[in-house]
Formats: sequence, C-alpha cells, structure tokens
Amino acid sequence: MLQWHTIPSTESDSMQTFLSTPPRVHLVDWTTQAYELSVAAARTCYSAKGLIYPADVSRSKRARTLRDRIAQSTLEAGHLTTRQHAHLVFALDHVSRAAIWSFLHSHPFYNSEQVSQRYVEVRSENFTIPPLADRPLEIYQRTLAEQMECYRSLIDLLMPSVREEYFRIFPARRKQADKLGNILIKRAYEVARYVLPIAAHAYLYHTIGLLTLYRYARLADYFDMPLEQQQIIQQMVEAVQKVDPLCIREFQDPMPIEDTPEYRWLAESQTNAVEFAEEFDGLLEGHISRLFDYSLHAEKTMATAVRQVLGVSHKSLNDHDALMLVLSPSKNVYLAESLNLTSLGKLTRTMVHPHYTFLKKLSHTADSQDQRHRTVPASRPILAAQYSGKPDYII
Repeated sequence: MLQWHTIPSTESDSMQTFLSTPPRVHLVDWTTQAYELSVAAARTCYSAKGLIYPADVSRSKRARTLRDRIAQSTLEAGHLTTRQHAHLVFALDHVSRAAIWSFLHSHPFYNSEQVSQRYVEVRSENFTIPPLADRPLEIYQRTLAEQMECYRSLIDLLMPSVREEYFRIFPARRKQADKLGNILIKRAYEVARYVLPIAAHAYLYHTIGLLTLYRYARLADYFDMPLEQQQIIQQMVEAVQKVDPLCIREFQDPMPIEDTPEYRWLAESQTNAVEFAEEFDGLLEGHISRLFDYSLHAEKTMATAVRQVLGVSHKSLNDHDALMLVLSPSKNVYLAESLNLTSLGKLTRTMVHPHYTFLKKLSHTADSQDQRHRTVPASRPILAAQYSGKPDYII
C-alpha cells in the first residue's frame, strides 16, 4: 500500500513495473499557497474583521499553530469547500485510454483536453503493457498486433467510401481532391478507432481541484487499473508536495482495494456475466437506448419553476408558453451563446428540475465520448465483473 506521508520516489522500482513506457505526470501550473488558502477561506467564514488572506494565517508562530488546528478540524468535519479554491494543471503522457475512462474521467470535477483518436492516427508502439510474462504476455502482445492490423486495414478499406461520400456532399471540392487527403483520412480514423485497444496511450492536460486530488489519493488502489492509477496519482502527489509541502499533511493514505464495498461483494459472491448481459438486453427490449425512468410531472414542474422565476400566475403564463420561453431559440437568446450561459440565467436554470434515466448499450469508444458531458452522471461497470468471453460489440 502506498503511504502518502512517506512517498517513495518515482525513480524507485515501483515506477518501472510496466513493460511499456510508464505514465508520466508534469505539474504545469498550480495555485500557490494552497494549504494557507484553504485555512484563510475557512477563517473568513467566521471573521468579524473582514477577509483573512493566506499571508495572515502564517504570519507568526501562534498564527501557524492556529492554521494547522483549523486545517485538521475542518478536514475531519468534512468542511471541504475550503479546499476547492486551489487548482492544479497536470500534463499527462503515456496514460492508457482505459485508465482515463475508468478513473480520471469517471467523475464531474475535472477538465481535460486530450489527443483525439478521431483525427490523430494511433501508432503501434503506443500501448500500455502491464507486467506480464510468458504465455499471458504473448497473448496480450499478439492481441494488440491483431487489433492494430485491423485498424490499419479498416482505414484502407474505408477510404474509397469516405471519398465517395465526401464528394457527394461537397461536389465542388472534387477538383481539389489532391489537397484534401489529410481531411479525408481523418474521416476514416473516426470509424476505424472502434477496433483500437483501450490500452492505447493518450496525452492530455488534466485540471483538477486540490480536493479532487485528495480524493484521487484516497482511492488510488481501485478498479479498474489500480497499478496505473497508483503511478499516476503518486506522481501527482509528489509534484504538489514539491511546490507546496504543507499540503502533504492532508493526504490520507490509500484505501486498500480489499476494503472497498465493490471488492468485498465480488470476493464473497458469485457473478454470472452472461446472465447479467441477457437480463440487461431484455430490459432494453430490442433497443440500444431505452428511457427507463423520468420525472413524472416534468413539464408541469418546469413550467411552474418558470412562473416562479418571473413572479407570474398560470393565468398570465400557461405551461406551454412558459416552456417555450426557455426551450425555443426564437425566445431564449441564451441558447445561441457560445459561452453557454444556461447555468447562470435564471430562466434556463429551471431545466435542472426534470430528470431522465436511460439504459444504454454502447461501445467503450462512444461511452468515452459520453463522459465529456461531465454534468450528466452515469453508473459504469467494473470491467472484470462484466467480462464473459462471449463476443458483444457494436457494428
């Protein structure tokens, strides 16, 4: 188990376990004095003398003693909003798509800009290879090679269809066909990426708050890629410790995966992935996406909220007209704003009341795209629990 309060160096043997290039993390930018900032924010909540600044909480020995006591007490009490002011910008390289999907993008409190498989060709050497040996390693590497062969073959096979469809839509551009090769092949990448291994490397900028890093550190030893996650998070923690050593005081040691409720249930119970898949497919009733649950009075609730915002009665504004004020682009100019002002506009905030829950059967590729909508929550599987060996895929 990694101990954040006695962090091993990234140059230790623990960082050399992958047979491929291990993940690399670089702290590009950060909020200075993050520890003091969280305490200053906490003290400001109860200050009769006005704002407390980070410099104030470390001004003297007495102030530092108070600082540490407040930091410990607010952390133990779950007063965590004070830790959300500090942000960290990481540059990550040699990170698998699997780890990004399963861990780094499995929550709403992040921002990432990562290399696109839709428009950038994936190369054969850019895969995470875990510490396997003998027969398992041979099977793993052969599978990667077969998938890459399929990927390249698909690109070649798709190009004639891509060209035909592209010039059907843009016939005037046929005269410039020789100059459009880069544009056309990217359309082929977009489809061919479906057969790429989830072990494919990505590089990205990943921005999180200090509080999110505390959570990462606590669940570093977790499904689905614990070894890779540990190495990524260990480097994140080390980088923050170098620029703000006081922050290390608030990192909790990782929770052993054996203590998680998911692990305990799987260890003590029998799973049947085939039976689960058949049941889930039955719930879909022949669809790939099915509305499973919804707010029963969604329209009336939202219309009532609109009237509440405007301070008018149903007599003055009926349900249909109330909804159109929010949902019709001809009436709601917020919908045309590139900055997406809907979360700030009083009228458009009424859209938070209706909720819809869908059962969806989709590829790993499509679900990774779904994750980009950070405020749309979803429950995603523990991959090992759903694997049966039975082919199940999207065409």
